[in-house]
Amino acid sequence: MDRDALAVIVGARSLMGEGVVALQWTSMDVASLLWSGVAGWSTVHGVRQPVQVTSTLGTYLRYLSAHRLFDQGSDAMTVLRRALAEHDTTEVRSRGRAGARSRHPAAGAKALAPVLPIC
Repeated sequence: MDRDALAVIVGARSLMGEGVVALQWTSMDVASLLWSGVAGWSTVHGVRQPVQVTSTLGTYLRYLSAHRLFDQGSDAMTVLRRALAEHDTTEVRSRGRAGARSRHPAAGAKALAPVLPIC
């Protein structure tokens, strides 16, 4: 979990909840936070948008779920996980549009330098 990403998530979530960090989470909340909330909060506060927002949000939501801290009306964790996957912008920002193809194990083999003998 990235502390900077968590700070941005909590800050953006408090703006969405009128100054209170709401514990009711729906797939729409996840989408709103990932697509505009984090970017908007980062811009307003003059900080760089953290790269690990999606994975940190996933960890935060799993924590809330494991400790039964979700408020009534929250979506099930499976729905929230799906929303995280659907709205993950990390790959798009860091690798362009290649997305899942660039994460495939075979894709990494092409990037490795050949092993040459010393003698």
